[in-house]
Amino acid sequence: MKSHQIATAATITALALGSTQTIFAEETTETELKSVQTQGTITFESPDGPSIIVPPVEEPDIIPEEPDETAGPLAIVHAPNLDFGTQEISVQDETYTMLAEKAKTKDGKEVPYVSFVQVQDLRGSNAGWSLMVSLSDFTSDNTQNNILKGAALTFTPGVLNYSGDDISKPGFVETLEIGAKSSNTVVIDAQTKVVEDKTVGEGAGVTSLVWGDQEKLNKAEPDEQVLNDAITLFVPKTATKDAAEYTATLTWELTSTPANVID
Repeated sequence: MKSHQIATAATITALALGSTQTIFAEETTETELKSVQTQGTITFESPDGPSIIVPPVEEPDIIPEEPDETAGPLAIVHAPNLDFGTQEISVQDETYTMLAEKAKTKDGKEVPYVSFVQVQDLRGSNAGWSLMVSLSDFTSDNTQNNILKGAALTFTPGVLNYSGDDISKPGFVETLEIGAKSSNTVVIDAQTKVVEDKTVGEGAGVTSLVWGDQEKLNKAEPDEQVLNDAITLFVPKTATKDAAEYTATLTWELTSTPANVID
């Protein structure tokens, strides 16, 4: 009889524990969650200090030059200088390839580098912009034939690099021609040509338009005269030339209004 009572008592205890666990489970499902919300804030403003040039290609690792800066948070920080070397006077139509520009690496070496124009838009407004370029005549001082008539620059399709949205893609799909050469591509003579146009919502951050193949330039020998075949100068046979240096000015102009909304 005593054994039975113990067994019964054990059975009752087990049932009581089971009942207690069920009550706890019901309380857990009915627990009310409490929450509060806090904030994290940061405020950005347009910079008023000097800009820096962002290298448009990863290799080689170069030391950026001082920027060719237009003032303000919307600025052209770099534009290319073009050198077509010394050439023999010719009586034929001639196309000359530019000498590759040079950049200095962090170990002090001068290396051939791509040509590029770079715009930085740090206004924080996503208002868009337009970049244009115009070309003067090639002229020489103190010479009889002081204008290189009919000369034209040609920029083959380049690559657009965006830091703002982390995209690199082919850009400038048509060939840019500045000068007097007639062809099926864009010819602007002394007029202004829109190089790149960013509509509202585009162009924030750093935009680079790059001409040249850096991988190809990297393979050049140290003492070799390296050419960048993405940019050429056409001189017609009708252009009378003296034994002299001829120079033209490219004017790069940046406006805060996209070209597609300019009247």
